[in-house]
Amino acid sequence: MHSADISESIYAIHTRQLLDAIDQIRDIGGQLKLDLPRIVVIGNQSAGKSSLIEAIARINVPRGGGTCTRCPTEIRLRSSSDPWKCSVSLRYEYDSEGNLTGDSLIIPFGEDVLDPSHVEVMLRRAQIAVLNNERNPRMYLDIDPSQLQLPEDQRQFSKNIVCIEVSGPLLTDLTFVDLPGIIQHHPTDSNLVELIKSMTREYISDPSALILCTITMKDDPENQAALGEAKIADPEGTRTIGVLTKPDTLQSQEEEQWLSVLKNEGRHRLKLGYYITKQPAQVEVEQRVAFDTARQNEQEFFKNVKPWCNLPGRVSENVGTPRLTAMLSQLLSGLIRKSLPDIDTKIRQFMQEVDEGIQALASVVSAHPVADIILLCERFRSELDHYTSGSPGYEKLVQENYTVLRSFQKDIRNTAPQFIPYTAREHKRNISYVEPLDIVEDWANKEDGDTYHLETLFTLCSAKTRELPFNVPYAVKVQMMLLPIKRWKDLANACFTSIHPQIGSLIEGILHSIFGGYDQTLLLERVKGIVFRQLNVLVTDTKGALELLFDMEDQGTLTLNDFYYSSTRSKLIAHYHEVRRKGTSSSSSSHCASSTAPACQTSSLSEVLIQLQVLGYPVSEDDLKRLTEKDRWEEEIVVMAETRAYFQVAYKRFVDNIHLAIDRVFVRPLAAAMLRALVSDLQFDSPDAHERCKSYLAESPQKAAQRQRLNADRVRLEKASEALKAIGFGN
Repeated sequence: MHSADISESIYAIHTRQLLDAIDQIRDIGGQLKLDLPRIVVIGNQSAGKSSLIEAIARINVPRGGGTCTRCPTEIRLRSSSDPWKCSVSLRYEYDSEGNLTGDSLIIPFGEDVLDPSHVEVMLRRAQIAVLNNERNPRMYLDIDPSQLQLPEDQRQFSKNIVCIEVSGPLLTDLTFVDLPGIIQHHPTDSNLVELIKSMTREYISDPSALILCTITMKDDPENQAALGEAKIADPEGTRTIGVLTKPDTLQSQEEEQWLSVLKNEGRHRLKLGYYITKQPAQVEVEQRVAFDTARQNEQEFFKNVKPWCNLPGRVSENVGTPRLTAMLSQLLSGLIRKSLPDIDTKIRQFMQEVDEGIQALASVVSAHPVADIILLCERFRSELDHYTSGSPGYEKLVQENYTVLRSFQKDIRNTAPQFIPYTAREHKRNISYVEPLDIVEDWANKEDGDTYHLETLFTLCSAKTRELPFNVPYAVKVQMMLLPIKRWKDLANACFTSIHPQIGSLIEGILHSIFGGYDQTLLLERVKGIVFRQLNVLVTDTKGALELLFDMEDQGTLTLNDFYYSSTRSKLIAHYHEVRRKGTSSSSSSHCASSTAPACQTSSLSEVLIQLQVLGYPVSEDDLKRLTEKDRWEEEIVVMAETRAYFQVAYKRFVDNIHLAIDRVFVRPLAAAMLRALVSDLQFDSPDAHERCKSYLAESPQKAAQRQRLNADRVRLEKASEALKAIGFGN
């Protein structure tokens, strides 16, 4: 059925509406953010692409020597019962360097063309206008056709687009973009070869683009760069349509190869298959043969010339320009229908992003600049307070500090003195000795404390003056107890040094999130200077508090935690005695065996134990030995126990106090202290506060440009949404 016969059917009307909606979205710049379905026509130079375009669009396009298509040409065809007309416009999306501008500027080029014979000249003029990239392209509207040849120093190609809209009878509703033909070399500018290829790749790499690849039958498929580029962009061949041209140029022995291609066989198979068309020969082009005559000649050719007249039924459906055109229209409209949900979703998504971007920018003019900056300061305080308080969703800072403080606790615990209740010689026989975890309660992940044997303690304890027997000098005990504490100052400073830089980084991030929009007006730098000066004050205060806590531990021994100290001391004394008794029992047994003392005789010992039990004292042999034997290292064992017990008291106290000092002096007051400093130093109550705050909130040129871009995007997206609503799609 001829396309004109169905031009007013419901299906055709809906197809026209779909194409109009997508074209409208593309005109407003939707292609810059959305992947809009379209047909892209590519082909090698002299592959018959121009003739194919003329046959589909029923207009004459620029022809001549060399590459004649100098920029992308978007052609929109609409079937209509109204008289034929054509309008030309220029769409600018790229700057002079070929970079996307992020905008879409459409400039109508002249009045509607009502005579098809005038289209070619208008297209040549439009191309000259685009290539010159002038602000006023209309100056080329009346240029003499004889002056339309491009000079050698003229820019040869542009990425900006000439748009043609043709409506009238005998047209099929269709939109496609025609790209410059791919060339293998250029006589004066070799860079143009890669420029055209890169332009082609940019268009056909879009996954929503259908690739209409024009393939001349005058050359082997392997030698045609356009087909190679299509395979790179669409390796599975799911969105490429092959169009074979110039079948009338084949020799008899060459036909079999192309029959295989047309049947979609061999290594060049495409999911959408191949079509074959026959366009006017060069002599017919020069004679300006009528479009209807050209189609009649094409039909006669495929009807009468072998092997094309004998094609199987399925393959014969892919013969001729009308069938190719109808298929392209159906294929494009179907792709648009399938893409509409995704396009609508993306439009709404981009609108939300744009709205968030606009909202993130401060208001252009503030009516109450002092109040607005105070609110910004309060937002900063509130955000920081969430982190320092560990509010839900803001636990990271408190958790990181807790990890550092737990590590600090281990470091302090690792400084505990290691007391070995043996002489050095005895230790060699009892090398597996470890601290009693049931008494000291926790363990060290590494032993950094000094190690002491009994002989070392004996040397320290022997420094007596007027002390009575069994009394170790008090100064010696204090010295022993303070030795590990000397190391705590550096560990406390290292702990705090691991905490406050993290908070500094956190503050930096919050400042940029709240005041970052004013980085050009000095407000951000002003606020940052105040905040970090106050941070340094708090750091200094906290270091002072930590030093005071260290001095309190370092100046002497003191505790009111009598029960814990005494309990730990007693347990350690008993533990050290027990360890020594078990570790030295073998040598004591051999000594007892050679002695004649009554206490070492088994029979006498047994009698004593029996008598004690009769008297109501259930005493064991080990108990009796402890009562009767006096360890010569008693004084040293007591010093060991007292020193180790005091370490437990002091280290637990110090770790908690450091934690409290960092939390109470530095972390918790942070947000309130920052707000007080900001309010004080920004001098909101000064006579010039209003003007000063107004200048702080002034919008920078960069932000103004960003706002303008976002607002332009918002307008484009709203128009795109309206275009979808017009066809009954979208919300």
